[in-house]
Formats: sequence, structure tokens, C-alpha cells
Amino acid sequence: MKAAPGLLAFLFASTINVHILYASDLPQNIKLFIDKPQEIRLHASDIPGSISIELYDYSLINRMNASLSENLSDNPQVAARQAADRIKNNLDELKNLYRTAIEAHELAERFGILRLPAAVIDDSIVVYDTTELDEILRLWRDFRNQ
Repeated sequence: MKAAPGLLAFLFASTINVHILYASDLPQNIKLFIDKPQEIRLHASDIPGSISIELYDYSLINRMNASLSENLSDNPQVAARQAADRIKNNLDELKNLYRTAIEAHELAERFGILRLPAAVIDDSIVVYDTTELDEILRLWRDFRNQ
């Protein structure tokens, strides 16, 4: 018994369409830009498996500088030596953290982010004033349905 070519094409196309509809129900990537680490209330179990979430912390440089300056001597010469030792002992880690901080600033500029917190969805839609995943997804769906 020979199957009708039209029926096979219909079944194949239906499967693809269902998959495409399901996949497009969620964004692929969300970039979160924050200025306070405590703003994030997101756990790995809250994130649907298909969404990649990247975090960019604007407070990183200030926190690094504060950490390097913490409990330094009141004597300027001793303090300078202490700070230099801290930098020397953590140089590779500091380089990586500064690169990460610079990347956050460059990306925010590229996306035209005006204030924090902000979420960039699929590198095209910017949502402000929330870091809550449910709210970000609701706003994204509202935008798509306009």
C-alpha cells in the first residue's frame, strides 16, 4: 500500500509547525544588567531549560575596589604597599573580573540601556525595572502580541 505524498507532507509539516510554535513560546536568551547583586531572585530551578540567562553586574568594579581598599593601614606608604600586594597576589582573578565588568558596560552601551536593572531579551527587546523572570517573560509576550 502506497501512502499519499500529500498526507506525508502534511504530517511532517504539522510536526515542524508544532515544534516551532512551542520553541517560540519562550525567548532563547536573556541578558540581565544589574547594579546590585541582591536584586536577583532567580534560582536555576526557576529557569526553563531552553532559556540562557547571562548576568552583568554594574557594581562589580566598585565592589572590587572596595575589597582591595578594605582594612588598609592609615599610613599612606604602608597602605600603598598593602594594596600593591593584594593586586599582585590576585592579578589573574582581578584581570578576569575587570574584563567581565568592561564587557557589561560595552554590552549595555550597545543595547542602549538607559537605566538599571534591565533585561535584554534575544538581543532585541529591552525591559526595565525588573529582574523577576516571570515579569520579564510576561512583558516579552505582551510586546510580541502587540
